[in-house]
Amino acid sequence: MTLYSRKWNQHKTRYLVLVVSLCTYVIFYLNRLNLSAVLPLIIQDTRLSYAEASLVTSLFFITYALSQLFWGNLADSIGSLKTICIGGLLVALSNFLFSESRSLLQFMIAQCVNGWSQGAGWSPLIKLIANWFEEHERTIAMGLFTTAVPLSMLISYVLAGWLESNFGWRSAFAIPALMMLCITIILRLVAQDAPKKLGEQHPLKDKKNININGALRLVLSNIAVWKIGVCYSFFLFSYWGIATWLPTYLVKAMSVSIFDATLISGTAMATGIISRPLAGLLVNKVFRGRKDRLIILCFIGSIPFVYLVSQSRNIIFLVSFLFISCFLLQVPFPLLLAYQVKLLPRQLSGTVTGFVNFLGQASSALSMILTGLLLDSFRKYEPVFVMFSTSLLLAALTVLSVKKEETHGNVL
Repeated sequence: MTLYSRKWNQHKTRYLVLVVSLCTYVIFYLNRLNLSAVLPLIIQDTRLSYAEASLVTSLFFITYALSQLFWGNLADSIGSLKTICIGGLLVALSNFLFSESRSLLQFMIAQCVNGWSQGAGWSPLIKLIANWFEEHERTIAMGLFTTAVPLSMLISYVLAGWLESNFGWRSAFAIPALMMLCITIILRLVAQDAPKKLGEQHPLKDKKNININGALRLVLSNIAVWKIGVCYSFFLFSYWGIATWLPTYLVKAMSVSIFDATLISGTAMATGIISRPLAGLLVNKVFRGRKDRLIILCFIGSIPFVYLVSQSRNIIFLVSFLFISCFLLQVPFPLLLAYQVKLLPRQLSGTVTGFVNFLGQASSALSMILTGLLLDSFRKYEPVFVMFSTSLLLAALTVLSVKKEETHGNVL
């Protein structure tokens, strides 16, 4: 085999890794968004209060947040592929457990296992893609990969609604668990942690295990990592608050059916299939590499539309405002990801991503708790959407605070 043909095979392999990684993360999401999709029915069937339901959802985000540093560092130590496969098996187990749960305590335990295990998806997969794509291609690759989130939102909401309508809400947990088992096996068969050294390819030079204390010291001492983490926290506070409670809002406040609510929610979130890959193109072609300008524009621009969702009593206006806000809110994802993995050496990308996601998911757990408390207290959604809008404003202000000298010359 010639050097050219080997390079071509390497080129094809990295896009195969990207596609399989995307599919894997879609199925990770099918095993977490199923709860949001059928939450109104679980509340009705088990007579949970909003506060109890928010406890179940918040436990997922709490354990997910706590798992980030563990799984991120494990990916840096034993490799992304092994880490993802271990987590995938545990995710499948937890969803099988949830499908058989009958009490609040059983729901809580299953969601804790699921939340902890889901951490094996995000940071290790980001590291896997960072290993296969060079810096000048990474924003586009991250944009394509993160379409897994809106794509999975569409599939998960619609699939869960359909399964619930035909087989009961418990099937919305059992079927995705089976899918998780299948994709874990496929990923293990077709992927590898990094490209082999071929010609101009530049695989990781340091494949030794990384001490977690040394990695954390480097991450925690970087002020730009902290600021991006705080921005991500305010961002995910609103994003996951909206994504989690949207089907319940549509059912309770707008009196639509559960299937219609999941279809509207999934389709709105699916706008990210366009907006996330578009982010890289806009930064390169319009904003001259200045990611911060596009991020701030999207945060500020989404605020009025997020608030108007809670004010609309006409379903057509509500859906229009929802689609615009969801489109804008998903642009910053690949921009923040591409930037954070650039702040420190590539072999630490799992730990960096894990730390930033830890801060983000911790704020998501807080969002679940505060939303439940506000709904039980006020019995209306307007205060909740005011809270989400305020958090987006704080995210924009945090981006403004990042200074060039804190980024070691890298432009956000």
